[in-house]
Amino acid sequence: MKRREFVKNMSAALTVAAMMNAGKTGMTQDASGRPNIFMIFTDDTPQRDHGCYGNKFVKTPNIDRFAREGMTFENMITPSPMCGPSRAALYTGLNPIRNGAHPNHSSCKPGTKSMPHYMAALGYRVILLGKQHVKPKESFPFEYRDEILGHKKHGKEIEGILANPGDKPLCIIMCHFETHWSFDLGRDTYKYDPNEVEIPPYLVDTPETREQRARYYSEIEFMDNAVGDVFKLLKKTGMDENTLTIYASDHGTHWPHEKWNLYDAGIKIPFVARWPGKIKPGTRTDALASLVDVVPTFIEMAGGNVPEVVAKCGGEPLDGKSFLPVFMGESDEIQREIYAVMTYGVTTVYPMRAIRTKTHKYIWNIDSHFEFPDYWATNLPRREQQEWVVWKSWLRKAQTDPVVAKLIEADLHRPPVELYDLQADPHELNNLAGDPANRALLSDLRKKLDAWMVRQGDDGSSSYHLEEGIEPKHIDRVWSRQEVVNIDLTAFGPGIAFTDRTNVSLSSPVWRANIHYTLDGSDPTRASTLFSKPFIVDPPVIIKARGFWDDKETPIKTIDFREHGFRVHYKVHYEPLHDE
Repeated sequence: MKRREFVKNMSAALTVAAMMNAGKTGMTQDASGRPNIFMIFTDDTPQRDHGCYGNKFVKTPNIDRFAREGMTFENMITPSPMCGPSRAALYTGLNPIRNGAHPNHSSCKPGTKSMPHYMAALGYRVILLGKQHVKPKESFPFEYRDEILGHKKHGKEIEGILANPGDKPLCIIMCHFETHWSFDLGRDTYKYDPNEVEIPPYLVDTPETREQRARYYSEIEFMDNAVGDVFKLLKKTGMDENTLTIYASDHGTHWPHEKWNLYDAGIKIPFVARWPGKIKPGTRTDALASLVDVVPTFIEMAGGNVPEVVAKCGGEPLDGKSFLPVFMGESDEIQREIYAVMTYGVTTVYPMRAIRTKTHKYIWNIDSHFEFPDYWATNLPRREQQEWVVWKSWLRKAQTDPVVAKLIEADLHRPPVELYDLQADPHELNNLAGDPANRALLSDLRKKLDAWMVRQGDDGSSSYHLEEGIEPKHIDRVWSRQEVVNIDLTAFGPGIAFTDRTNVSLSSPVWRANIHYTLDGSDPTRASTLFSKPFIVDPPVIIKARGFWDDKETPIKTIDFREHGFRVHYKVHYEPLHDE
């Protein structure tokens, strides 16, 4: 059946309220044959680390078999390489700046509508199982179910839902499988020989890295087994026939160059779909798609007209486009370009923007004068943490290996602009932005990125909206570009007073920078007082500080000690990890 006929038949059947019972299976199906939807959404598993995507080291037999029965997307991109923003984009069909939840652990703008609004309006029962990580709840009125029975496996609730689904077709998002750091399942006993695991070229090959990689691969295999259990349950209950089943992940894993980065290892995700009778088994598509395309696809599959359904539910026009034509084998194109954003967090900031085509990627590091806040490189108080153990091994190797030293330097100090040929350089290690031969391409991609940011209402800053009508939380009181924040102490409760004499400690995210400051209101220069140890000031006073290194400098930070009720807190940047 062609897509037009399919959608037409679906639309005509929307007024039919009668539901058909599928007998012993417990599966529901309405008179139009509208499919159930079951999406497994895992944590922290990049596309490259699956057998069906060419990884010959890690074992994912269940997902690989699923791919042979359905369609594998080669170019599915997450709009942001963090848990909260990726989920908000998936559910709203809006990119992170537009829906508001672009920092991790943040919330969407008040009044934002999402998948449960739209699918419920079309007669679906919309359920979210497991991990939530979205707010405010009013914007995501799922039927929430805790899915905690069985470590990283499905529990009894999903079995009960599938056995007795009710009289509506189901739209289920199951978020309970992960390869999330710290790889606990593979901590003590792992299934892979560290000497045989793959080390991508953007990681440093040390024994510590290999041990962590073995634990990580073990975690993926645990996840694949859990996903396989769900596939078996779907078959057992008959839900595998009239159901679009999807396996996908939110972003890359907690490794340098992956999660929290706009490289493909961070934003290129697995996406495999099975739909008997509609999707041809064993097919692959190179259509460029984004997670924001999922909502309009579901709406169209359910027989709805996307703009009409969104408008009737009070939602903003979606950024995504339906890829139902790709499912039906009628098209191999969805989006011409995909965009991604990175804010990092509400209080830790390193804003980045990217545009990706099928062949190239352009990344704008908006705060490139700051050091990239790679969590691994932080001199953590808890030295036993796995990130720090691995990073220390990299630093030791860098002392005698200039290639490793260059890799670490590239991770911590990003250029303003990066350009990559994704076909020739899939790991994005050879920045072509400085090649004069690419000037026209750079200009074209930058113009498209600029235009998109204007449409998104994105000024490139780290600004984060405050929720309206509620008492601001502590995290909403924090403002920062990078290193200095103001915190309203009343957020911590009574008994905390503002003191007059203040001990001042300055820090810069660029660890090789010398910090110069003034106390007379003038702008600091290289001739101003050099910060070498904490000092005491007596308010009222205005402190201005700036970091200088090589021929570069940070923006001036101004701290006004004449404000009462506020304590100045400098974002902590621990001691340098290497001499510069």
